[in-house]
Amino acid sequence: MRAFRITVLLVVAALLAGPALADSLITMKSHTDAAMGQPARDETTTVWVGKDRMARVGGDTSFIIRADQKKLYMVDTAAKTYSELDLPVDAIKYFPPEIQAQIGPMLQQMKYTAKVTQTAETKKIGAWNATLYKAEIANATGVKMDIDMWVTKDLAIDVSAYKALANSLQGLQVGFEDVTREMAKIDGIAVLTESTISVMGNTVKSREELVSVETKAAPAGTYDVPAGLAKEAYDPMKAAMQGGGK
Repeated sequence: MRAFRITVLLVVAALLAGPALADSLITMKSHTDAAMGQPARDETTTVWVGKDRMARVGGDTSFIIRADQKKLYMVDTAAKTYSELDLPVDAIKYFPPEIQAQIGPMLQQMKYTAKVTQTAETKKIGAWNATLYKAEIANATGVKMDIDMWVTKDLAIDVSAYKALANSLQGLQVGFEDVTREMAKIDGIAVLTESTISVMGNTVKSREELVSVETKAAPAGTYDVPAGLAKEAYDPMKAAMQGGGK
């Protein structure tokens, strides 16, 4: 179930944005209900955004996007390892050759469909005036996601600049192209996202809330792989089993 939670977090990432010419620090808190034998989980995630680069830190896996290097780095903080992927990410090319030969016929079932609808419902979330958007995401394997996003335009943030970076993460999810296109319709920043994911007869709910957005200088090394980590080849099958990380 963690793999699908990571999928939701990647969707949420595409809704947050930072100024194009200054570093921004975005702080989020999230809660995932207990499901499928896994305990409930609470996390705080920080996202640094700079020109042509982003670093998302939280949970077991951190992501560093370096558009200037055309690289995405995935850091396993527990195992002290990292993997390097080319941008734009083509997840299929990282499967073993024998799997690549078989994956073509599976793509249609793996492909997600998405529909995003802006509602007339509004309310105040924290200090922000927000409008409710609803997203319906599904694929032929029976995975279904219903996501409520409360979106604000109160923040002076360049949405398009950040989405160009955040969409790099969605490349890790095979079949997510339609989701990316639909999410581009959202005008603003999600300050509260509530998700219900159904798969194989099981349901899990999660919630992610924007805590703060600050403009400040990122510490040295924020957008670099930490020293002392061992480099490993990216294994998408292993990543899926471990929730999108490694």
